[in-house]
Amino acid sequence: MPSRCRIAFERMTQLDRRALYDQAAVRYDRARPAYPKALFDDILSFAQLDENARILEVGCGSGQATLSLARRGWQIDCIELSARLAELARGKLARFPHVRIISGDYDEMPLPAAAYDLLVAATAFHWLDPATRFHKAHSALKPGGCIALFWHRPASSQLSRDCMATLQGAYREHAPALAAKWQTPPPPDQMPDEFSAPITESGCFQPAHVKRYAYNLSYSAAAYIDLLGTFSDHLALPPATRKNLLAEIKRLINEACGGCAIREQVTTLYLACRL
Repeated sequence: MPSRCRIAFERMTQLDRRALYDQAAVRYDRARPAYPKALFDDILSFAQLDENARILEVGCGSGQATLSLARRGWQIDCIELSARLAELARGKLARFPHVRIISGDYDEMPLPAAAYDLLVAATAFHWLDPATRFHKAHSALKPGGCIALFWHRPASSQLSRDCMATLQGAYREHAPALAAKWQTPPPPDQMPDEFSAPITESGCFQPAHVKRYAYNLSYSAAAYIDLLGTFSDHLALPPATRKNLLAEIKRLINEACGGCAIREQVTTLYLACRL
């Protein structure tokens, strides 16, 4: 089930959400972890793209996932809601003339029918209108076209659990609403399946193939604070609250976690072909 904080954020207007991501765009590009190379290999093996394939990426952000696809030579149209993130993506991908960054809202903008071989969304598809997102993807894809939807999700084992529990003291003191909804993430081999059912229930796609990629990331206190400054629920906090929260987390990492925060992570990929 989605957290109360995530539900509240999803109910924000597009302008509210755009403003939050605009203010953190440079940090987002710098701090957000990259996606595994094996994930892109699996997407391309599944989709069986030829040299003339066209890809639509929804919510490309600063182009982190786009870059891995662009290097392989396909024509890519990328839609990004945040003007600042779109600007960063254009700069990052300027050397790829076959990539086009389009500033706009996927939910609102018209798309060409049956134009794309693959639709990709990296940590973005959950923001789209549940009533229309799959049907719109189905309409934009050619017969036999596929979707590739993927997200980073935190995991937890003894490697990271003690430090993450310690950091909750900062949330209880400075952001009790976030502390109240926090739960210890599952072990890497017990991640929930969040999107197979919605994909099938849409009536637009075949049952999803699910792949997971587990790995660990090590952060200094400053780097971990940088990462937290890109998360939607942290961005939505009042500035003074966010400043105090992050300062306390930084102190705890340095004094109680040995100056290093381990973030266990699983990237989950959903692959499905158009009906």
